[in-house]
Amino acid sequence: MSELEELHARVAALTAQLAEARAELAALRPRVAEPADAAEVMRTIFEAAVDAMVMLGDDGAIVDVNRAGAALFGRPREEVRGRHLGELAARPLDLAAAWRDFVAAGGELEVRRPDGAIRVTEFRAIAALRPGMHVARLADITAHVATVEALREADHRLRTVVASAPLMLFATDRAGMFTLCEGKALRTLGIAPHEYIGTSAIERQRYWTGGEDVIGRALAGERIEGEFTANGRTVECTIEPIRDATGAITGVTGVSIDITAHAQAEAALRASEARFRAVVEQSHDGIALLDENIRPMYRSPRLAELFGYAEGETAALGWLNLVVDADRPRMVQVIARLRATPRSRALLEFRIRHRDGRVRWVEGTATSLLDDPAVGAIVASFRDITDRRAAERERENFFAQSVDLMCIADQDGRLRRLNPAWTRTLGWSLDELYARPWSDFVHPDDVGKTATAAGASTDGSISTTLVNRLRHQDGSYRWVHWTSMYSVEDGLYYSVARDVTEARSAAERQRLLFAANPIPMYVCELGSTRMLDVNEAALALYGYARDAFLELTAYDLVIPAEASEMEAVMARVVATGSARVLHRRHRTRGNAVLDVEVTSQHLTFDGREASLSVVVDVTKERALQAQLVQSQKLEAIGRLAGGIAHDFNNLLSVILSYATLAADEVPPDSELHADLREIEHAATRASRLTRQLLAFSRQQVVQPLTVDLDRAVRDLAKMLKPLLGEAIDVVLDLASADRSITIDPGQLEQVIMNLAINASDAMPRGGKLVLATSIAELDAAHAEAHPGASTGPHLRLAVTDSGTGMDAATLARIFEPFFTTKPRERGTGLGLSTVYGIVQQCGGHIAVRSEVGRGTTFDVYFPGQPGMAPARTTSPVPVATGGSETILLVEDEPALRTIMGTALRRHGYAVLEASDGEDALRVAAAHAEPIAMLVTDVVMPRMNGRELAERLVPLRPAMRVLYVSGYTADALGHQGVLEAGIAYLQKPVTPLVLAAKVRAMLDAPG
Repeated sequence: MSELEELHARVAALTAQLAEARAELAALRPRVAEPADAAEVMRTIFEAAVDAMVMLGDDGAIVDVNRAGAALFGRPREEVRGRHLGELAARPLDLAAAWRDFVAAGGELEVRRPDGAIRVTEFRAIAALRPGMHVARLADITAHVATVEALREADHRLRTVVASAPLMLFATDRAGMFTLCEGKALRTLGIAPHEYIGTSAIERQRYWTGGEDVIGRALAGERIEGEFTANGRTVECTIEPIRDATGAITGVTGVSIDITAHAQAEAALRASEARFRAVVEQSHDGIALLDENIRPMYRSPRLAELFGYAEGETAALGWLNLVVDADRPRMVQVIARLRATPRSRALLEFRIRHRDGRVRWVEGTATSLLDDPAVGAIVASFRDITDRRAAERERENFFAQSVDLMCIADQDGRLRRLNPAWTRTLGWSLDELYARPWSDFVHPDDVGKTATAAGASTDGSISTTLVNRLRHQDGSYRWVHWTSMYSVEDGLYYSVARDVTEARSAAERQRLLFAANPIPMYVCELGSTRMLDVNEAALALYGYARDAFLELTAYDLVIPAEASEMEAVMARVVATGSARVLHRRHRTRGNAVLDVEVTSQHLTFDGREASLSVVVDVTKERALQAQLVQSQKLEAIGRLAGGIAHDFNNLLSVILSYATLAADEVPPDSELHADLREIEHAATRASRLTRQLLAFSRQQVVQPLTVDLDRAVRDLAKMLKPLLGEAIDVVLDLASADRSITIDPGQLEQVIMNLAINASDAMPRGGKLVLATSIAELDAAHAEAHPGASTGPHLRLAVTDSGTGMDAATLARIFEPFFTTKPRERGTGLGLSTVYGIVQQCGGHIAVRSEVGRGTTFDVYFPGQPGMAPARTTSPVPVATGGSETILLVEDEPALRTIMGTALRRHGYAVLEASDGEDALRVAAAHAEPIAMLVTDVVMPRMNGRELAERLVPLRPAMRVLYVSGYTADALGHQGVLEAGIAYLQKPVTPLVLAAKVRAMLDAPG
């Protein structure tokens, strides 16, 4: 009997005893007349009860307990009485709070014994003795609960096993309805158990392939075994009827196992066997199974083609008889070894005589499996290698005749096979090469990389990058280029080496011509124009690192405006082999624009069609050319301006002189006197224009002094502020320290005034004008960028405005005379040209920086010298007094000569006139009396004034010399700078100035 059945029996016995006790109690109640008798009866029942009985008050306190109860609690009665039932419970129990509900409902109550053991009881209130007093029964069901839990655990384990095994367990009732359906196989079939429970197994079996009415047959008493298919899975199933104790069928039970994988494996095996047979029968090799007497047990169809004989014919002849006589003894030895040695293997090549009479080479492989029960044969395969042997002979001939070095070596570096080219190339005999390790013939510096390359190719890959040096017998080394392949099958290296010594020398020369060439060059691929190579000169020109340059295309170098022409250039390179492009504009990494000349040549570079471009940077040359053109243009204009100024000064001298003389003769209050003065003023203004032209052309005669630049700028700033107006803020930033410049002070004033006025015109609404000085050390690069500039220490005068600025077209012409952006009535266009001429004349140079809308800066550089300039003194106002001395006047302009002579005669002088130098020499020779002074023009035809003086003064040592001119062609000094000790008057000249100068010179000592 099982534990569960025993438990059920005990529960039934207890229930019967309780029922009997209740019946006895019910029978006694009518006979109890007095309460005392009833209490006695109840006491007797209470004590005699098998189950634990307790008397409880309304608050749950234990009034009494029977012997069974004391045993249940594991305590003496005395210890139990008076205690609260909740105190003896295993878990807290508040009987006082819910006593009525607890008594009415009852339930399980766990009791904890003093030893810690817990007993499970079923609590039931069975009677009320009197108000406030109840009798309750506590049936000990601990064993029952444990048995139920054990059954539950056993059921869980059984279900777990069923769920994890590849089974499906099912059962039906007599009507064929599923009552049980469990197992892992259900998940494989994609079925949930609840989909089956309560459904008809008879209906379900319709979906089983090969199922027929197996459920009905099992319900009829038949045991069914077989394979079925359901939901694409194959299952093996056993179904049999369930019978009760009388033998009646109450249902069926079944067990099924998912054998899909097994069925698939069997199918795969059958397919594999079919494929194997197909492979054997369709194989290019002939395959045979031979018994121990070398008789064919099986032969593939290919063997008939190989030998030319049908199966029966081969058996009659004996296939060994087909082997040529020379190879047959070796074959007999091999067969004997295969018979004697199980599992041995033989590989051999032999010749057979085909049925058509031709001799064919055959490669055979045989393995002895005579001891294998499953085979019991020698397994042999044969392949026709006649064509391969022919190819090997061809390769052997090629191997012997090749000019390249061919080598077969093992992993240890031993040379297995070398062709004769080794001897022809290196001078060593083949025996000498075989006798020594390969490292003896490799240059010591190349041994490491050679070993590394060999090790890297052991995966069967091809290496084409190894170039090393091999030692010649004479001690020299030859450069060779290797192509190697490692054969995994035979563990050998197969290598071909080509002598590239001469090619490498030529390539190295070409590489040096490319890499070390100072002319920038690069190589780009035709089509994509991607960069392939570049030399250092090109990297320096464009400002790129090598890796960054090689990521460019040719389109990245040209400016966007010229990118469209690139395709045409590449097309010319392809069509003609070369293309020359002049005056290309390229851009550097910093986006600077270069003027370059590019010559492109077609070539093949690393197997690619490419173009070699040679770049000549002509940026500086073009800039210098532009500056030269500008200088030549300005020089030509200057010469023209100088010639005009010379003639114009002569005319102005005449006009000024006659106007002055006439005004002196007319009363001051007459209208004619005023008109004459206006003529005089107009001629004076015109003379200023001629001075500007002469200053521009650097033909103005000047008398330079040592000038403190900071002091001069500071003094002129006081004049500029009221002149420019309050809207313009004049700021000084003077820092030329203790250095000075050499310049005519009047010319310096012209420079500053012209630049300041020009700046004010650029700031019509006001702004800031900054006059700054500083010391600048000019280097060769600066001098190269500014034609006419010199190196060394300079003083820099920077005139900066915050005005409208200028565009590039305006900047290119600002120093041209008569070029102006101002309205006609506001400017002559000579201001900046005057500044340019003055700065050039004093040995400096001028540069300009400007952007539209961002103002302009003129940088004027003067050659500097240490030391401060002396303070300037004011020259005395000349006084025109007369005299009686004889003066030789030489002037090629008749009208000017006449008025100058008239002016001198009016002041009492005796005047000898001459039209040019030669005429003056004749006049002086004819005049025996002393000549006190020579007043001569500088620039005259045939002989200039300086040459005339040099010829006359030695003849008349006491004669003073005064030069009068509007400009000079270096006759009185370099670039118009007057030499020390030379007296000079600037045209146009007035009678008063002429007379005052003559008198002052004649009165001067010595």
